[in-house]
Amino acid sequence: MSYSFDTSSLIHLWDNYPITNPHFKTLWETLSQKFESGLFTISDIALKEFKDKIPDFGKELGKRIHHFEKGFEITLKAESQSIEDLITARNFKEKLDIKGEKYGSGVGKNDLLIIAVAKRNHRTLVSEEAKQPKLPKEKPKYKIPAVCKEIAEIPCMNIQELLWDNIL
Repeated sequence: MSYSFDTSSLIHLWDNYPITNPHFKTLWETLSQKFESGLFTISDIALKEFKDKIPDFGKELGKRIHHFEKGFEITLKAESQSIEDLITARNFKEKLDIKGEKYGSGVGKNDLLIIAVAKRNHRTLVSEEAKQPKLPKEKPKYKIPAVCKEIAEIPCMNIQELLWDNIL
């Protein structure tokens, strides 16, 4: 199985498993190997969001997480969105009954593109957005996991589930 990361999951890793902490060296080495092999990827749109939100990463060029003091870097395998993804995201938007740019409290425009890229590439989406045990009546309030399951029909899991299933 292969995985595509939402911005929230990379931020979760960055914040909760600091690359500077030697206790997480093996985790980051494993992540690096999985990104290098293409088993883990990130869409260009999620990578841009990550770079915008994480100043330490945003200063770096290209698609690398680099920690100079430790001499460690990860090259993220980024997948570009295609015309097909834009059409798929628009179809998701219609199925969610989102009118115009009124996305509300559910998924946003970028989220739909991130999901569309994962679907096209047959990947499980890794996201930290909360699962909604009881779906809201209004579809525009669906969060990423609900859109993955109910609309896109692709698997979605969070970092903890990914770590348990694939690394530990």
